[in-house]
Amino acid sequence: MTRGRYFFAEKNGITYIKMVGNLKYTFSSGFDQFVESLLERGFSNVVIDLSESDYIDSTNLGLIAKIAGRARGREDMHVSIVSPNEDINAILESVRFDKLFTIVDKVPEVDALDEIDDEQRGRQEDLRMLLDAHRALMDIDEENRPKFKDVVELLEKEVRDF
Repeated sequence: MTRGRYFFAEKNGITYIKMVGNLKYTFSSGFDQFVESLLERGFSNVVIDLSESDYIDSTNLGLIAKIAGRARGREDMHVSIVSPNEDINAILESVRFDKLFTIVDKVPEVDALDEIDDEQRGRQEDLRMLLDAHRALMDIDEENRPKFKDVVELLEKEVRDF
């Protein structure tokens, strides 16, 4: 499996995010910064392309959930996921993304993509990213609460004790 990489393009009011390879939290701090920036400046339409993703961990799912959390209940915002991979789709469904996102299997044509650089941060920032991402997953659906409750409690303790 290849190391996770993240790309983006913005065109005609659409933010296009492409996530490639083995998506693990150890290389997602740059993507976390990108998501925070996107949430700060606002958006109307986001397309998240997972068509070349081999694996996605719960932290990366949580970072995607943060985007959807902002769009939830808003008629002027739409977030969709492109995923033709049945294994990835099973992961998405297990955390109830099928209830929150439009999931399609066709990849839209997008011109040049810019890579989102990974940023090395300290342990405290990484813990905060992990905690926020897993809280976002819990907020998607009541069924997710028991799945991530122990992880969130452990991360909260680590953040407090840091």
